[in-house]
Amino acid sequence: MTSRFAAHNPPDVFYVDSSLAPTWSQQGVLQPLNTYVKASKYDTTKFYPGLLNAFKTGNSIYGFPKDWSPLAMEIDTGLLGAAKATAPTNWSTLTATAQKIKAAGVVSSGAPICLSPDWARLLPFVFQNKGSLANIQSPAAAAAVDYYVGLLKSGLAETPHPTRRRLVRRGARQGEGRDRIRGQLGLALHEDHVPEHPLRRLPDDQEQGRR
Repeated sequence: MTSRFAAHNPPDVFYVDSSLAPTWSQQGVLQPLNTYVKASKYDTTKFYPGLLNAFKTGNSIYGFPKDWSPLAMEIDTGLLGAAKATAPTNWSTLTATAQKIKAAGVVSSGAPICLSPDWARLLPFVFQNKGSLANIQSPAAAAAVDYYVGLLKSGLAETPHPTRRRLVRRGARQGEGRDRIRGQLGLALHEDHVPEHPLRRLPDDQEQGRR
């Protein structure tokens, strides 16, 4: 799409991820839809405000959300039990739990946490820290990114393994399980909702009063 914009030949209608919409609208490459909304009497109140706001800049609407997905943390109770640890509930306990699991040596390969290198998994941490994608260079957003990347750099987390990520159930029974963040679409891979891999709310920075 970037090359199409540069060539002044973009398609009239296209899909855009909410992580790109604010940047493209600020660059002036998207057309506001307000006049079309008014002319067609399109009822925008049918959308959740938070979802619609992802495609707005000020009062201008540049797109409409097609769907949305909640995220949860999938944990391996076997790892927690072997390390005598409990499920983390905030950033501090997420770090401490991962350190405890790593020190106990109960992960046969890789790191205790599985983190995908994409905005879909990173942005919840940014939002928890009162940051926003529209101002991704703010101190709040930078701190969240530093924390997320820091887990990877410290060896407490790793990105999905090209083979291991397909072994959600079997891997857990071979001691290769790890905590990961996933959306509801991933439940199809969860087979019978593997009892030793329950889903929990994402760790939140509760110690600093943030949600």
